[in-house]
Amino acid sequence: MEKSFQHQWLYKNHQEHLIVFLCGWGQDAIPFQSLDSKGTDVLMIYDYTFTDINTFQDELTILLEGYTQRSLIAWSMGVWVGMQLSKELLDIFQHKIAINGTGAPIHDEWGIPVSIFEGTTSHFSVSNRHKFFRRMCGTSFQQFTANAPERSLENQLEELHYFLDKKSSISTSKDVYDIALISDKDLIFPTGNQQAYWEHIGTKTLPIQQSSHFPFYQWKYWEDILTLSTTAHDHPAH
Repeated sequence: MEKSFQHQWLYKNHQEHLIVFLCGWGQDAIPFQSLDSKGTDVLMIYDYTFTDINTFQDELTILLEGYTQRSLIAWSMGVWVGMQLSKELLDIFQHKIAINGTGAPIHDEWGIPVSIFEGTTSHFSVSNRHKFFRRMCGTSFQQFTANAPERSLENQLEELHYFLDKKSSISTSKDVYDIALISDKDLIFPTGNQQAYWEHIGTKTLPIQQSSHFPFYQWKYWEDILTLSTTAHDHPAH
């Protein structure tokens, strides 16, 4: 049976500007409650176990209607999801930012090493999920734990299998994201692998200093992420 994609409005005040946030694996809205909005609507997409990308695109297009400005922020596995969208849909966004992910999310040189992802999936448990989140967050782990997602272990495992089934689907289109933000202490998507991928396809990168795979607690507003991308246009590619 076809499963619809999951989404939640983090902010919806009928503003002119909409940020669409393609979240990473295993999450819901709870860990992102600390991020405020200065005056932008924010729509979060999560749980990528839906079965039909075309239906997803059609429904997302409807949600984008009525906005004069639209920005796309994709994090972790959401970066790959963004690269599956059609050019027609991607062209709707004025800004497109990737954070700590690649178009080859399960890949020894460009993403999460295959054996690590397969091991995480085959040995997934409450304790291993705890260890993963610790590696994901680094020094912000306690704050994340106090605001942990409430998705079930079974649902998160289903999503792991979804991505594992797609591991041969690699995108190397350089025209999707304007810039890729890369944490310098990413233990999930190794920092060097991210740099190698974006250098290969020719996308500009910008380092996030002293930051883990989950960098969101260092920003106060969603707009802070957009500011990073707009001020980095003159930043040389790495």
